[in-house]
Amino acid sequence: DGKALVAAWLGEAEYERTRIVPTSRGGIEVRVAVEVLPPAGDVADIVAALRQRPPPNDSDVLDLELYDAFLASPLAEEHSEDVELVHLTMGLFARTFRRSLVSATPQELHEVLFGEYPKKVSLPKEHAGPLLAALRAFVRFLVERGGLGDELLRELSDAQVPQLEAALGDERRFDPAKRVAMAALAAGVDLSSPEE
Repeated sequence: DGKALVAAWLGEAEYERTRIVPTSRGGIEVRVAVEVLPPAGDVADIVAALRQRPPPNDSDVLDLELYDAFLASPLAEEHSEDVELVHLTMGLFARTFRRSLVSATPQELHEVLFGEYPKKVSLPKEHAGPLLAALRAFVRFLVERGGLGDELLRELSDAQVPQLEAALGDERRFDPAKRVAMAALAAGVDLSSPEE
């Protein structure tokens, strides 16, 4: 078992073991697994791993590696003020669909942008254009470096900005938590400050 763990640690082989751990209420089955990840910076391999069904257990780690690779790219530099919206969208997509944004269909991306964002994210409607532009840069990065198709780009066109602005500003779409947050912002409360 020691050699297998060392091989897993070095990234040479995958490792998986299941053990029964005794407790006062009986045994608990514990699974320990180490998957061999693609080397950092190999965007196409990361995209391929994230598009697997089911996604790997470490898809959040791979998503973060992918985001970091994007941040280091010239495409991200063009959107430096809004690039965090890409990470926010990646997380929102993962919570909604239980997988990475790289596996999104155009319909699923539309659902996140026009359904989940207006419902849950306290983003002023004026940020619709920058959000779509930053996501467009991320998808272009994935097309160029990750072998992803460009079918998601139509959901991110500038023609979508007026519709997304309307959706982000439509208070009927807000869930209760967003209603409170948006009312506080409108009243001038700085939600990032613990003093307010």
